[in-house]
Amino acid sequence: MIDAARLEAVKDIKISDGNKQAHAAWFTPDGKFFYAVAAGDKTLVKIDVARMAVVSKMPVGGNSFFIAVKDGRSFPATEY
Repeated sequence: MIDAARLEAVKDIKISDGNKQAHAAWFTPDGKFFYAVAAGDKTLVKIDVARMAVVSKMPVGGNSFFIAVKDGRSFPATEY
């Protein structure tokens, strides 16, 4: 996590056991949660911003890199 006011890292949050970078990272509109696709583990990771901790993971497809958002709901999208 990065402190936007100070522009410095405040905590590293491990989101996967793989060694690939995260993709499709974004905040919920209320700023309470942060989502990212952990491509190495093929999961969508939900982070509680206040706790600065992973609170859940959802399996996604083999080559998921993007997320589609419709009507406030998100859907993993696969790129081939």
